[in-house]
Amino acid sequence: MNARALSADVLLGIAPIACVIALWQGLVSFGYAPVSLLPPPGLVFARLAQQLVSSGFLYEIGVTLFRLFVGFSIAVALGVGLGLAAAVSPTVNAVVKPVVRVLAPVPKVALYPAASITPRRSRWSRRMRCFRSCCRPGTARAWSSRS
Repeated sequence: MNARALSADVLLGIAPIACVIALWQGLVSFGYAPVSLLPPPGLVFARLAQQLVSSGFLYEIGVTLFRLFVGFSIAVALGVGLGLAAAVSPTVNAVVKPVVRVLAPVPKVALYPAASITPRRSRWSRRMRCFRSCCRPGTARAWSSRS
């Protein structure tokens, strides 16, 4: 791939983003959206730059990513382990199969209210909510690869 084709690809990738930002600015400038509900892009990007410099914001990003990866790791370990156990053992399969069959067609968005019922008092409950949202698809995929 030559430099001209690469620059054309980059421009094609940047063009939609630039159009959305221009539309956003136009909506604010012409008064179609109040500034209190849709601040101008310059103000948003300035605030983002200000937040990226602060250590508190970076700490919160780190905590969020840590929770995400811990929950996902637990979900992968238990979900794939349970799926493999169901594939090997008829007893585990008899227990897991009805649960997977019932929950597989349910959209994950429909399960979020049930996951939010968990008390939010501890870090462990937040990790478990993340685990529950990640575990169901992993178990379903591992189990369905059996058949």
